[in-house]
Amino acid sequence: MSMLTQLKAKFTGWLQHPVVLEIDGRRHTFRSSTELESVLHSRTDVSADVLKGLSRHSEHELRQEYRDVSAVHRRLMNHMLRVMEDNSGYSSIWEDLDISSLPEDHHWQSLLFTLGDERHVGDDFRRVAVVNYIRYLTARREVIEDLFREFRRAGRVPGAQDTAEWDALSASDPTKIRGYTRLVRDVPVRIKLPENVETAIYLGRHRVQLRLVDEVLHITDANELAVELAPGRHLLGRSHECGVVISGSNREIAEMSRRHLSIEFDSDGEVRVTDQSSRGTFVPRDILASDFSSFPRDNVTTH
Repeated sequence: MSMLTQLKAKFTGWLQHPVVLEIDGRRHTFRSSTELESVLHSRTDVSADVLKGLSRHSEHELRQEYRDVSAVHRRLMNHMLRVMEDNSGYSSIWEDLDISSLPEDHHWQSLLFTLGDERHVGDDFRRVAVVNYIRYLTARREVIEDLFREFRRAGRVPGAQDTAEWDALSASDPTKIRGYTRLVRDVPVRIKLPENVETAIYLGRHRVQLRLVDEVLHITDANELAVELAPGRHLLGRSHECGVVISGSNREIAEMSRRHLSIEFDSDGEVRVTDQSSRGTFVPRDILASDFSSFPRDNVTTH
């Protein structure tokens, strides 16, 4: 960034009024749109609660949800194009925005209402809000598409006598496994592992089994991996820098990231996983903790 750009950004920040928002029951003061961006960007992925709710929808309900989200997405995109063309300012978007009709998650409705209602909110703050909410709508639409494909495939799942064949098909493509979801990259998520019961997760296409027994986490796979982890933070991947190195010559291993997944747990059995890969980590939806949240607090004043 050039010196002139830095000075301009500082000068613009001095002219802007701080924005105070209540998020998760706490008041936060944002003194620049950059601070707001760091918080809203963490809310552009679909939360576990909403994901679970959508997964219970019928095919008809998913279709309707997709139409509704697409309509809001399209309307906001058209508004943004208009603002960029005529420089009318982002406040004009709120004049034609029925916030009560917007899909709710991560307190987006209340955040957008406050940003639109306060007269002194700078245009940069509103632009950041609109851009990140459009990102959220995009993520929500992609989730619905995945769930819809899963719903359609569920009707063609083989019977019990063909379980082995179905497991083989699922293992070759984690995105086709019923009841699994892909973790959001770099977002810590709490999971609940049943005591002394093996739970399968997928690192890319590679299947590993997790089993928690007496404060020890056992990790195994089909390539003779068998490790026992004590409470603490552990990194899984192909790199020898990882505490748990997953090796092999098959294609599944080749598609795994060098630093794929972080697992952290304590003596109370609290397990937190963070996907750090480009290939994705897939876990059963029913082990996701419903109350997990990710909220960066750097550079934000809280009172």
